[in-house]
Amino acid sequence: MECKKEENRQIVIPIFYNVDPAHVRHQRESFAKAFAKHESKYKDDVEEMEKVQRWRTALTAAADLEGYDIRQGVESENIQQIVNQISSKLCKTSVSYLQNIVGIDTHLEEVKSQLKLGINDVRIVGIWGMGGIGKTTV
Repeated sequence: MECKKEENRQIVIPIFYNVDPAHVRHQRESFAKAFAKHESKYKDDVEEMEKVQRWRTALTAAADLEGYDIRQGVESENIQQIVNQISSKLCKTSVSYLQNIVGIDTHLEEVKSQLKLGINDVRIVGIWGMGGIGKTTV
């Protein structure tokens, strides 16, 4: 969960696949057994016990986030819903970068036409050039 801290600004979306989020949040069932095993193994090692406690804290924090409980439903539909949410978040980020670049629209249209996006084939785009010309931005 350290990646979610403000300075890193990572988005964390927990996906509870065949596990009850309450079991993750409160470390019950298989989580309780696993933690008991670790705690008995490292009971005399303060550093390792602190690590186990950080794991507990991280699992509790992850279970408290908005995410997906996909124990029920059609797996492919659940996956599509997750992909749609992530795509919408990524697209918003990408578009916000491009709005401030003068003259990018004609170049984007050219790339789209070259890719022939309406056809359902696999596409690979290689972008190369010297440093500083905007490859990452594109």
